[in-house]
Amino acid sequence: MKAHWPPHGGSGITLGDALQLEPLRQLKVLAGADGLDRPVRLVNVIEVPDIVDWVLEGELLLTTGFTFRDHPDRLATLIPGLAAKGAAGLGIKPRRYVPAVPEFMLAQADEHRFPLLEIPYHLSFSEIIGPVMQAIGHLQASVVLEVDRVQRLLLDLVRQGAGLAELCRAVAELLGRPVWIEDPHGHVLGTSEEGAPHPAAPGSPPGKRPSVRVPIATGAHFFGYLCTLAGPQPLGTVEAGTLERGAAIIALELGKQEAVIEVKRKYRKEFLDQLLSGQPLDPEEAQEQARALGWRLDRPHTAIVFGPVVPDPVTPPSGLAPEAGEDDAPAGAATAATGRRLAPELRQGLLRAAEMVLAAEGNEPVAGSKDGGVVVLVTEDPSTEAGRLRVLTLAKAVLRSFSSSAGRGLSGASPTVGAGIGRVARDLTETARSYREARTALAAAAAARDGEVVLFFADLGVYRLLHNQPAEELERFVLDFLGPLLDYDRKHDARLVETLAAYLRYGGNIKRIARELYAHYNTITYRLHRIQQISGLELKNPEHLLNAHVALKALQLLAGSRAVGGRLAGGSGAERGKGRRLSL
Repeated sequence: MKAHWPPHGGSGITLGDALQLEPLRQLKVLAGADGLDRPVRLVNVIEVPDIVDWVLEGELLLTTGFTFRDHPDRLATLIPGLAAKGAAGLGIKPRRYVPAVPEFMLAQADEHRFPLLEIPYHLSFSEIIGPVMQAIGHLQASVVLEVDRVQRLLLDLVRQGAGLAELCRAVAELLGRPVWIEDPHGHVLGTSEEGAPHPAAPGSPPGKRPSVRVPIATGAHFFGYLCTLAGPQPLGTVEAGTLERGAAIIALELGKQEAVIEVKRKYRKEFLDQLLSGQPLDPEEAQEQARALGWRLDRPHTAIVFGPVVPDPVTPPSGLAPEAGEDDAPAGAATAATGRRLAPELRQGLLRAAEMVLAAEGNEPVAGSKDGGVVVLVTEDPSTEAGRLRVLTLAKAVLRSFSSSAGRGLSGASPTVGAGIGRVARDLTETARSYREARTALAAAAAARDGEVVLFFADLGVYRLLHNQPAEELERFVLDFLGPLLDYDRKHDARLVETLAAYLRYGGNIKRIARELYAHYNTITYRLHRIQQISGLELKNPEHLLNAHVALKALQLLAGSRAVGGRLAGGSGAERGKGRRLSL
C-alpha cells in the first residue's frame, strides 16, 4: 500500500495548539475532544445555512447560530457534513440565537471526533480570527526557513560530490525514518540503509508498511520517486517540505549523472570508431585515451561482433532494419556482416546485454554500436586454448542474456543473433584488423550449415582468403562461375545452385544429396546434368569443382551485403519462397 504525494495533512497548526493562544484559552470544548489534532489552515464565519457545500479542509468555523434560528432541523446534518469535509472544528456562541447546544450535536461531535467549541458571549470573532491567522503565518514562515535550510544542506552535499546513497542518508536523518529512491519501474536505485529491506522494493515480504512517494523529475524528464515509510500520522509540514526538496535536489543529481553518462558515451563511441576504422593513430596517445575512459587495452585483446544471422537475404525478418544512412561500412567482403541491421530498439537491447555481461567481469565494458550491430573488445587471446574458451563463453553469455531478457518484450520478433570473433590484437594498431575479421566471421555464421552462430575467424578456412577481397571482385568471380545457374534458378524457380552445393558437400553421393534435398534420385541426376549443360562446369574436373566451391563460399559471404545487387540479389526462387539458407 502506497500513499502518493501529497499526503493528507500539510501546513497549519492543530486546533489544540490554537486553543492555547490568547484569548482562545477562554473557549470551552463541549464535545469531540479526540479531534483536537485536526489541522487549522484558516478561520471562517458561517453566513449561510448550506455552509457544508462551501467548507474547505482545515477550516475552523465560527457561528452565532443566526442562520439556523428559523431552521433548527438543519443542525442535525451540520456536524456529520463538516466532519466529512475535513473541517477543523465548529465554534458556537450560544444564548443569542441558539439558547443551548442540542444534546444530539454533542453526541455527533464525539462520534465523528469533531471538536465542538463554546465561544464566550463577550468574545468577538475578530479576537479569535486574528491570533489564529497570525500563528498560522508565523508557522508558515518558520517552515519556509527550515525547508530552505534543508535545501542548502543538500545542495552543499551535492557540491561536495555526494552520491545518491549519501543524499538518501541525509534526508533520512532529517526525517528520522528510512528513505530510498525508486526508478519508474519500482527498482531501488539508492537507499539510506544499505542492505535493509524497504517496503517498496521488488520482492518485499507481504504485509509491508505504507510508504509516501514524491516524484523525482526535472521538466519533462521523470526519474522515479523519493520514498519514505509512512507513519501513523501524516507527514508534518517540515517533513513534507524536506521530502519534496530532497526529491528536487536528487532530480538535479540524476540529471547531472545522466548528462555525464551521455558525454562519456559520446567520447567512447568516437574513440571506438577511431580504433575500428583502421586510420593511423599514435599508440601512446590512444593508450592515454583508453585509460581515461577506464578501458584496459594495454594488453592483447580481441574483437567480437554481434549481429543478425539472416538465412534469407531477400526478405529480412521482423526486427531487422534497412541499412541506409548509418555507419557506412567500407566496401569489401567484410560488409556482409552489416547487410542486415538490427532495428535500433533491438540493437540497444543487445548492447545492454553485452555491457551487463562484461561489467560482471569487474572491468569497464569496451562496447559500442557500429555498422548495424554491436562490437566489444575483450582482453583475451583466442589463439590459446584457455583464451579461446574464455572468449567463446563470453560471447555465448551475451547471446543468452539478450535472448532471455533484452530481446524479450521488445516490439517485433527478435531475429537470430550470432557472433563473429576475430584474431587477437597485440596492441591498438591491430584492433581494426581484429574487428574486420570478426565481421567476416559473423557473415560466415549466417551460412554455417550446422546452425552454429558463434564463429572464430581462425576457423573459417577459405573465408580467411576471401574476406580481404573487394566485394566487387567477389561478385564478378561468383557471376563467372555461377551466373548462368543463378539466372536459371531465378527464371524457373529451380534449385540448381542448392543442388551443386549439396554435390560438393557430400562428395557426389547422389543418394545422400537426394535425402538431404527431399528429392528423387533421378531428379538429382537430372539436375546435375542440367548444371553441366547450363554452366559448362565439368563435375569430374577437380579444377572446375574448386572454382565452383570457392564461388559458393564467396556467394555466402556476400549474401545479405549491400554489395550484392543485380543477378546476385535475387537468389533462387526456391530460396526466396522457403527462406532456405544455402548450406555447404
